[in-house]
Amino acid sequence: EQRKRLTIAVELVAKPSVLFLDEPTSGLDSRAALKVGNALRRVADTGCSVLCTIHQPSKEVFYCFDSLLLLQRGGKTVYFGDLGENSSVMTSYFVSNGAEPMQAEANPADYMLDQICAGVSANREAAQDWAEIWNNSPENKALIDALEGPDGRPRIVPEDAEHIHFDKKFARNFWTQLRVNIKRQMNVYWRTPEYNYARILSALVQALILGFSYFQVELDQNGANLLVAATFMAGLTALMSINNAVATVINGRVAFYRETSAGFYTPGAYYTPLLVTDQPFNLASQLLYSVTLYFLIGFKASGYGYFLLSVVLYGTWAISTGAMFGAISPTIDIGLILVPLMNAVLNLLAGFLITRNEIPPWYIWIYWINPTAYFMVGNMKNTLTGTEFFCTADEYLEFTYPGATDSSYEFPSCESIPAMQQYTTNPSNSTECVFCPITSGDQ
Repeated sequence: EQRKRLTIAVELVAKPSVLFLDEPTSGLDSRAALKVGNALRRVADTGCSVLCTIHQPSKEVFYCFDSLLLLQRGGKTVYFGDLGENSSVMTSYFVSNGAEPMQAEANPADYMLDQICAGVSANREAAQDWAEIWNNSPENKALIDALEGPDGRPRIVPEDAEHIHFDKKFARNFWTQLRVNIKRQMNVYWRTPEYNYARILSALVQALILGFSYFQVELDQNGANLLVAATFMAGLTALMSINNAVATVINGRVAFYRETSAGFYTPGAYYTPLLVTDQPFNLASQLLYSVTLYFLIGFKASGYGYFLLSVVLYGTWAISTGAMFGAISPTIDIGLILVPLMNAVLNLLAGFLITRNEIPPWYIWIYWINPTAYFMVGNMKNTLTGTEFFCTADEYLEFTYPGATDSSYEFPSCESIPAMQQYTTNPSNSTECVFCPITSGDQ
């Protein structure tokens, strides 16, 4: 009952000229139904026309209405006009056309349904064709005459009616709409703290799992590969948060449709607050995530600022993308199917699982618009540039010194061969040169 009254109040905020309701008392007990009926009566008394369908109301609720359009099976009109005090006008119409008089304490709604054999009396045949009686009645003729204009066609709007004119489409400007929606979304977060508690806890758990999986990576050749993998894995947490945004947007979409159709605000004034109000919680979760993950892995401390900025922006993109899928998906289930499909494509074509040079030409455009690729490349440059790597004894690569078989070779030793890596002579075999493949993150 309270939710129905609140829904009515929400519609009244826009000050409508006509308020339409579909069975507002259905599902309520008699006491709650009467409260809703009295609320509608007060709305009508303010000058707002209230049109609603009603199903077998109680006598007290029925007395709240001024006029009635009664239809029988097949959509045929049986009565259309004023009810009168205690429904006296309506009951007099039925009695004057051959119906039995209504008992003193009877419910007028039950009485009229019983006469036309509807409701609980639907299994028996009516004694008269009430639709035909209405079509030939003087009440129907008077109604048609009252609606006809000078040219003989029905006049929907009387000539003396005050014309309704609005200077602009919305009652408030965009900034007011934005401010109110931001405040409302903050209240939603305040009333449902479990959503943000869960995302912050999830960020911490994922950071601990990834951090200890790549804990204090050694700067040897294997460590160089692990740091690249850790950079790629660092972005997966944001991708997982897209699902949360999908469900949140779809659950709030009913209110969005109702309020935008009523002219409360523009779509931009609704979706922008979703992103704005999410930023404090996004920042909190990403700050906790980045501090835990970054220093557990052992990235250089000077690059943490860039890493924090990148995960916050990447998280913002993830929430925005989740809102997009929430807006276009008809149901939560379909949205949660589309998101993993997109994530799979973005991860596959981010340049890690398949290097950029090996991506087929018909897919390369996805790489250039892929936020995951930019996140990974940016953080690789940030964390690896200037980092020095070394080789363990079994990580050195070797090749035969060309001068050992060619006396005319221009470089007299392995050390003199110009190359990106420094070549040295193998101490155990002077005919072989050895080198460390990766010595700097700049490579």
